[in-house]
Amino acid sequence: MRYSGYSSWRAIISETTIVDDSFAMLWGPQAEFGSLRISADQVYWYGYVRLPAGHGFPDEIRAVREYFGAWAPDVRALTAATSDVIRHDVWELEPLPRYTAGRVVLIGDAAHPMLPTLGQGANSALEDGVSVGALIRGDGEVAVGLQDYRAQRYRRTQQLVTRSAQMARVGAHLGRGQWLRNAMLRLTPAGLAARSGTRHLDWTPPVI
Repeated sequence: MRYSGYSSWRAIISETTIVDDSFAMLWGPQAEFGSLRISADQVYWYGYVRLPAGHGFPDEIRAVREYFGAWAPDVRALTAATSDVIRHDVWELEPLPRYTAGRVVLIGDAAHPMLPTLGQGANSALEDGVSVGALIRGDGEVAVGLQDYRAQRYRRTQQLVTRSAQMARVGAHLGRGQWLRNAMLRLTPAGLAARSGTRHLDWTPPVI
């Protein structure tokens, strides 16, 4: 296990006007801010920033407002509307060789922890749960079902782990090279950029 070099603020706030139904993500120097509407009157946001491991702030809300104080107006509005926030350091683990042992199965971050830069940690855990439920077919077939689970989930989830690390290198983890990345993104056709950014969302539940 090793520290990623980054820590993440997270909050859910009451909000009805700042954020629409789309997912918004902004990159800055060694930082990332994202927001997503989760109900008609609630928004989830996160701020992923470079910090030393175990670093503490006397006032986390003040710290996050100051950190993003020069960012876009929507970012400042979301942090200003925040009354409670949590922050966790982000750690990376070496890939596991398998997700099952006997009748034990690991899902989600227990099996394939990934950086938050792809936004697929919770999504992949839900996919795992659906897959386990579909593939374990009865008392006499648990072992077979778990083998099928590994066969169907290992490659996809490890690809997500790799993709999240790649996204971090060109996004939140990037420092001086932002100008070059931004120039290349401006030259990328919108359709190609959209396909590249969403291809990991293509997933079909297992069919028995």
